Amino acid sequence: MQNLRILHFPKGQNLSFSAKEQLSPGQWLCFSTCLREVLISMTAEPRETDFVQSGSPQAAGIEFFAGEQAYQFLLELISGLKSEVIGETEVFGQFKSFLSLLEKQDTLAWYHFKALARALVIDCKTLREKFLTNLGQQSYGSLVRRHLGEHDNVLVLGGGILTKDILPWLQNPQHKYQRQIQVLIRSQAKLADLISQFPKTLFCDLKQKQSMESPYCLIIAAPVSNPDLRHWIKTWGKPELVLDLRDLETEKLEIGLPWYCLKELFAELKEQNLFLQKTVALAKAEIVQMTLVRMESVTLRPYGWEDVCA
Repeated sequence: MQNLRILHFPKGQNLSFSAKEQLSPGQWLCFSTCLREVLISMTAEPRETDFVQSGSPQAAGIEFFAGEQAYQFLLELISGLKSEVIGETEVFGQFKSFLSLLEKQDTLAWYHFKALARALVIDCKTLREKFLTNLGQQSYGSLVRRHLGEHDNVLVLGGGILTKDILPWLQNPQHKYQRQIQVLIRSQAKLADLISQFPKTLFCDLKQKQSMESPYCLIIAAPVSNPDLRHWIKTWGKPELVLDLRDLETEKLEIGLPWYCLKELFAELKEQNLFLQKTVALAKAEIVQMTLVRMESVTLRPYGWEDVCA
């Protein structure tokens, strides 16, 4: 853990990304979410991050963490404590997918980070079970359901982690009739898994989708481009409402209908987040203790590699 180095690039800021050119290729792993980009290294030379710590103009807005602070930053991030939707699970799902990809690539940077990554996953699960369960009103699904109201016909674009998070919320038990939900996906490889998890939901191939037969609401849960979106909406017909869950930097289409982007949805949560401050404080205190335990469990491995005892 002592060798862990983190560079945090928040998205939406005018950062000088030429700063990355000072980093050694192959030494850093890159984990991205809709809000940030995080570079992770266990082997980088301290001099590589001097430009951040020295306050270089090109490093304005970039955060640097090392050792215990770096571990705490990552644990807060993947547990949802740094998200606008406090306690949400999407970042944790993205992190696990990120680790699965690294496992397949099997690089030297991954070899050094592997044990610590395993520890982060274990600690995140423990933290979530202890503090971050039953936060339903702080989920993407709750936001979506609140805005859908009495709309009965819903079209979801995307078949990834975010879609899996929101689908359970789309069925409103107070409705006299169940909502008609269609999910459009591009990857047929995901189809079997989605059908097994949501057998009552209709899944369709995005390329084969024709016009909608009745008024509908559109939920965008995939990183699609605005030109593609404009083309598809022209084919399907204009929705009554659009809930856009894409990247914060993505501009919404101005096509004369109610369109809520992620930034607007997040703004609604700020007041709601006040009552969660105590829970967040307890969770962060637990993270400090978890980090100390991990520090004490570090042991030296042959050839000088450091590992974390399970």
